[in-house]
This record gives sequence, C-alpha cells and structure tokens, in this order.
Amino acid sequence: MTDDIDELGEKIASVKNARKAPKENSREGIQVGIELFAAMAVCGTIGYFIDGWADTKPLFMIIFFFIGVVVGFYNIYRISMNVGYGVGYGTKEEKASLEPDSSLQSDPKHVKKTQNFNESE
Repeated sequence: MTDDIDELGEKIASVKNARKAPKENSREGIQVGIELFAAMAVCGTIGYFIDGWADTKPLFMIIFFFIGVVVGFYNIYRISMNVGYGVGYGTKEEKASLEPDSSLQSDPKHVKKTQNFNESE
C-alpha cells in the first residue's frame, strides 16, 4: 500500500515539474504570432496613411494588408527554417569556410594587364 502511495507521489511530482518547466517551442510560437500580427499591422497602417494622403480610402490599406500577410508568412518561414535576420545566410565560420583559399589566388606577375579606358596608348 505504501509503495502505491509513494509511486503516486512520484507521478504527481513529475507532472508538477513538467508543468513548471517552460516548453522549448513556446518562445518560437509566441514569436510566430507576433511576427505575423506585426507585419499585418505595420503594412496595414502604412496603407491607411497612404489612403488618407491619396484620398483612396480602402484601396491601399487592403493592398498593404495583404502585403503584410505575405511578409508575415515569409518571416514565419525564416523562423521555422532557422535562417535568422543577419545579412546573408550562415554564420561567420560557415562563410569563412566558403571563401576561396588565399593560396589559390593567382600571382599578380602572371596576370595579363588590360588597357584602362582612361589611359591612351
């Protein structure tokens, strides 16, 4: 009987600990929602102000809202593929490994000189 109670206590403790620990994907889930909402809100607001300036009330707001939807889903794609927001793709180490080796570069003595258009013969 006490073994059953101890076992039940262990199960209850494990469930409580599982509830307290944040989920790893919860941050990404919240970020996805914010990215989608922010893109739609910003683009829709830009369209609203262009409509006010051009006196074409719903046209640009609708167009920019749909542009915001596309941008939002593109941001979600970048998050899900773990692309990041840096210029280019990959880390500095990955980029350095893709750069040509300096030993493979040609010697300037062997490079054929071309005529500069500003120089005359």
